[in-house]
Amino acid sequence: LVYTLRGHRGCVFCVRFSPDGLLVATGSQDSCVRLWEVSTGSCLAELHGHSLTMKVHCLAFSPAGTMLASGSDDGTVRLWKVSTG
Repeated sequence: LVYTLRGHRGCVFCVRFSPDGLLVATGSQDSCVRLWEVSTGSCLAELHGHSLTMKVHCLAFSPAGTMLASGSDDGTVRLWKVSTG
C-alpha cells in the first residue's frame, strides 16, 4: 500500500489516472470530484458543480490530460480544466 486517499464524505464510485500518471481523479456519492497527486497522496483540488445530492459516477481525462469530464446522477457532464479546476 502506498497511500490511502481520504477526504470524500461518501462512497467513491470512480477512479481514473491521468494519461501521464501524475494525478488521480476520484468521484463520489458526495457529488464532489477530487484531484490527487500520485507522488504525495495530497488532494490538489475539490471540484464542486454537480447537484449536492447526486453521485458522480464516471470520470475521463482528455488524451492530453488537460481536461477532465465528470458524469453525475444529476444528468450533467461537467468539463474541468485540470490546471485550474
